[in-house]
Amino acid sequence: MTPATSPLVVHSLICHAHVDMAITCLSSFYRCSDRTVDLRLHDDGSITPEDLSRLKAAFPTARVIGRAEADQLAAEGLRALPKCLEFRGVTVMGLKLFDPLLMGREPFLMLDTDILFFNAFENLCGDALSAHSFLYMEDYVYSYSIRPWESFRHPELRPIRRFNAGMAFVPAGVIELEYVEYLLQKHPHLVPKGGVTEQTLWGILGTRHGARKWSPRQVSIVTDDFRPGADQVAAHFVSPSRPRLGEFTAVAGAGSPGRRVRVETEEATPYHSLTSMCDYAGNRLHNRLYLLRASFRAKGTS
Repeated sequence: MTPATSPLVVHSLICHAHVDMAITCLSSFYRCSDRTVDLRLHDDGSITPEDLSRLKAAFPTARVIGRAEADQLAAEGLRALPKCLEFRGVTVMGLKLFDPLLMGREPFLMLDTDILFFNAFENLCGDALSAHSFLYMEDYVYSYSIRPWESFRHPELRPIRRFNAGMAFVPAGVIELEYVEYLLQKHPHLVPKGGVTEQTLWGILGTRHGARKWSPRQVSIVTDDFRPGADQVAAHFVSPSRPRLGEFTAVAGAGSPGRRVRVETEEATPYHSLTSMCDYAGNRLHNRLYLLRASFRAKGTS
């Protein structure tokens, strides 16, 4: 089959707490996709038998990879990569990073369960299938577990600008897990307590292998002033904006009858000293303002 007609492999990490959201958001993806979807749901270990029944009812053709099966696959596939295996055991986000890569060398879409689709689309991954480069969603802040001056000292740690791992297209057979092992061995501080190490590693790999970003006009992170435009394809409801998801579920996948939005891509912006420092400072300010607003809201309801 040609890339345009072959099923699109989609990997999503799922947990018990987000099953309702996953059914809502992934259903909107099914309604909007121009290709058959080959969905693989990765259980983080919290999925219950009831959850499994609901997921199977919503997505009858999906494959659910249980935690025990995934752990066995990782133990074998990462046997010669001890730092990768260790990282996978430290955080559940290690499952999101490694497990899709261990299931084959085919291209795939990495898709979080908090991304809502608004319009029927075409060409979401088409250009990247032949270009062998990543496609990613641009974040609105610097969201990495390394500080800019660390990447100044170690150029191999320089991530692509504002990579958000909520949705990304990963080309076939590009990722070298041995290189991830090298990074984790040489830079153990990449694995802090908390942080966004998995996203940081994807950002570094984006720089190493080349990347393009989806047009922020069509694929974006939800912020306080978010309003979907006529060509909005997808929106990522990250934790601070997740309470707003219900505002938009009624129009998800509706769009205009018979119309498909062609997804556009743009050149990825490389990080330079000034842009990375500005983004880093802006993110710290953003986080402080978010905590301040949360404090005021809490006082207002007490």
